[in-house]
Amino acid sequence: MDHSLHLRQPLPADVTAISLIIERAIRTACAADHRNEQRLIGAWLRSTSPAQLLRCLRLPKTLARLALLQGKPVGVVIAGSDGEILQCYVMPEFSRRGVGTALMTDIEGCLLEQGREVASLSSTLTGFGFYRHLGYRESGQRLEVDGLTVTLMEKSLVRPAMGDWMARLMAGVRAPAT
Repeated sequence: MDHSLHLRQPLPADVTAISLIIERAIRTACAADHRNEQRLIGAWLRSTSPAQLLRCLRLPKTLARLALLQGKPVGVVIAGSDGEILQCYVMPEFSRRGVGTALMTDIEGCLLEQGREVASLSSTLTGFGFYRHLGYRESGQRLEVDGLTVTLMEKSLVRPAMGDWMARLMAGVRAPAT
């Protein structure tokens, strides 16, 4: 990841840039999902206008982070405080540089701070491998949403507690003989 990457809460003035990030990512990086069918692209972009994003970001239960690379907005993640990741997009020319991973790690931390133990999302085929790499697992069937196939996924945000004997073993103390 580039050391000039900075994550912050989006401001109302950022909604046009966020809308552009989402549109560019959908049109370019997600082409395998929509197969350049304008009807599918239009349905996917329906809720990402600057006005709609501003309404979403103003909701008290919305958590969001904007990624800036050398001061330029390059990625966004939006989640509900219920633990659902609603959107995670990176400008195509900045993909595979750790931006998406940084955004997801940060929003997962925000969700954990809010008391959420599980994060959930709906992934298209394009995002599936990325989310699997981050530890998300299929939690339901594949669904058809506005002509797009999505897979329901979730991830535990807390590590399971180790048994007492495992903690001692990790500390170099043997478990009692049985």
